[in-house]
Amino acid sequence: MGDIKLTSNTARSLEYDKILDILSSFAVSDAAKAMCKALLPSDSIDDVYKRLYETDAARVMKVRRGAPSFSAAYDMTEITRRADVGSMLLPEELLRVSAMLRCARYAAEYFENVKGSVLDPLFSEVAPNVYLEEKIDGSILSEDTIADNASPELFAIRRKISQEELKIRDSLNTLIRSKSYSQYLQEPIITVKNGRYAVPVKTEHRRDVAGMVIETSSSGSTVFIEPASVIEANNSIKVLHGREKAEIERILYALSADVASFADSVVKTSKALAKLDFIFAKAAYAESLDAVMPELKTKKGFSFRKARHPLIDPAKVVPTDVAIGEDCRILVITGPNTGGKTVCLKTAALLCLMLQSGLHIPAADGSFATVFDNVYTDIGDEQSIEQSLSTFSAHMTNIVKILDAATPESFVLFDELGAGTDPVEGAALAVSILKYLLSKDITAAASTHYPELKLFALETEGVQNASLEFDVETLRPTYRLITGMPGRSNAFAIASRLGLRADIIENSKGELSESSVKLETIIEKLNETRKKLETELASAEAANAEAKRLKAECETLRAEIEKNADKEIKKALEKAKKTADDAKYMADKLIEELNDIKKKKDEEDFARRLEEARLSLKGRLEGIDAVAHPDKEEIDDGYVLTRPLKVGDRVKIKGLDGVYTVRGLKDTKGFVTVLSGTILTKVQENRLRLTAEEQKGKKTNIAASVKRDSSRGRTEIDIRGMTVLEAEEEVSRFIDGAVVSNLETVYVIHGKGTGALRKGVHEMLRSNPSVKSFRLGTFGEGEDGVTVVSLA
Repeated sequence: MGDIKLTSNTARSLEYDKILDILSSFAVSDAAKAMCKALLPSDSIDDVYKRLYETDAARVMKVRRGAPSFSAAYDMTEITRRADVGSMLLPEELLRVSAMLRCARYAAEYFENVKGSVLDPLFSEVAPNVYLEEKIDGSILSEDTIADNASPELFAIRRKISQEELKIRDSLNTLIRSKSYSQYLQEPIITVKNGRYAVPVKTEHRRDVAGMVIETSSSGSTVFIEPASVIEANNSIKVLHGREKAEIERILYALSADVASFADSVVKTSKALAKLDFIFAKAAYAESLDAVMPELKTKKGFSFRKARHPLIDPAKVVPTDVAIGEDCRILVITGPNTGGKTVCLKTAALLCLMLQSGLHIPAADGSFATVFDNVYTDIGDEQSIEQSLSTFSAHMTNIVKILDAATPESFVLFDELGAGTDPVEGAALAVSILKYLLSKDITAAASTHYPELKLFALETEGVQNASLEFDVETLRPTYRLITGMPGRSNAFAIASRLGLRADIIENSKGELSESSVKLETIIEKLNETRKKLETELASAEAANAEAKRLKAECETLRAEIEKNADKEIKKALEKAKKTADDAKYMADKLIEELNDIKKKKDEEDFARRLEEARLSLKGRLEGIDAVAHPDKEEIDDGYVLTRPLKVGDRVKIKGLDGVYTVRGLKDTKGFVTVLSGTILTKVQENRLRLTAEEQKGKKTNIAASVKRDSSRGRTEIDIRGMTVLEAEEEVSRFIDGAVVSNLETVYVIHGKGTGALRKGVHEMLRSNPSVKSFRLGTFGEGEDGVTVVSLA
């Protein structure tokens, strides 16, 4: 088992070579293009599976990461062979080696992000060689230039050449600038002729300038003389150039030896890159066709859904369903000329060859096929003038070869089987050929106009009719293949539509044999039944689709209800957890405060502080109770605030003793922040009562309780240059002033710097009860150098 050797007739008639030409256009390297053009189908199902999955893996990688670059995936076989036998590689050859190794390095980096596919073994064969890559690139700058640093010796030689050239130029510059010398010159310039420095002298003054004539101009008016004063220096430069050439050859030989030492790895890597380029070309071709990977099955036959011929313009091609299965070993296709019979046959055969070549096919999902050991075709006009064969004889010659070569694992196609000779004899031959194929269990498809073949298909098990639909009203084929239905000639209907006299058409019908009339009648009835069944099937499919839609809607609604129920349960659990956490925090805080008060029991304000703690605890517990039981009814005493609260108001809390100070207005949950001594707590607004002084409009002395400073009423503070401790104190005082001034938003300017000042301020803001939230500034506000604070 291995690659299929297609007959020249099959490859030509199916235009398989055009498929390979298109495929090669998606490859980048010459080696991959050659692989594309040499691609042959395989008759091994394991090999076909491997090829298809390689293409599929490359398609997935292209979607995830794009395709790697294979522009330098050169074939290294010949270059390494020459290096291996001791030849000196040219700079351009060495540069190709380094470019290939660079390509290998990029491919290896790409592989790190796409591991886990059938292409892993192939990617693993790509072996970058950074040492050799960098050594070549560091020595050769271009095809014509070797780097000065390629070796210390080369650097020294070139430096000496530069020094000698500088001396010569200085000497010649002195000569051409002297008045006594310049009168002899054609131009006051220095030039190089035959690798030697010279000056252009007028011909008539050639004897006035001491030196050696190197060249004469084409007009004869100028001679280029190497002055005697620089002859020795020019000789030195020539010697140095000889040494330079020898050193360059030594460097190239050394690099060639390095390539030879890594020859096996370099060749293996270049071949792996070419194979990857070839596989990614198959993936790109599949994407251009909007192709799918078909399923492979061991049972004979195939089913291509919405198959499209890959060489027909996608905007014009008509998809068709074509299938041959276990119940149908031979498919007989009938229909009018130009109805698409030949295209249908070619599409089926070409898709078989493509998938066995590892190419995805232009068809719909759900398509499948078996793996044939070969595909044989007899398609087109095979008339041979050279062999003095008629069309019929040429076809028969080809058919004889096919029948000799075909096996039960082959797929055979005949276009217009038995045509080109007497219809009666041609039909008889066609039937006999199909019977022979059926007896050998060979899968086949044949197009025909013969009614005898239609009857044969109707009466023979394992043979099935199929027809290309034709619209009599428009006189145009629809290119739709209808399996199980023999085609009608439609000759009378077409002639009638085109205006042929009715009496002529009626007389023509009378000339038909009884069997032909009977067959046409059967076909007509079958066609009517088919159309009726298709209508019923369409209605059933529509009803089924609607039922599926309603079911999907019900499932979606059910899932949404379950999701919402889970969400509500989760929300309730989170709420309960928060209430428990708040209670625990309150208890810890109370213990801490009581311990603190206990330590100061001997102080004068001990009783006052104890009462403040008690009132604060009661307020906090009632606040938690309100959160835990939002629906709990509370007795309404009818009290309504006489005016909206503002920061600084003196208030009482319903059910509690003492006077509190408002430090934060009502939040989204209806809670107001109040201060009792040094303790802040939150209480629902409907439980607050303005004191008698506030109701009478008298001013309280709350403003006096806050230290007055320059921050009062300002909307921003600049703390740049301060220490963290200084900044925390200043910002705390600034916020107190802002709260008293009823500001809602303020700005703290701390600059960007190392971020330490910003971090310290943010930690202080998190613990400040007057701060509702804060964020970094946006564009136009100072960005990361400013913190925007929203006050509670």
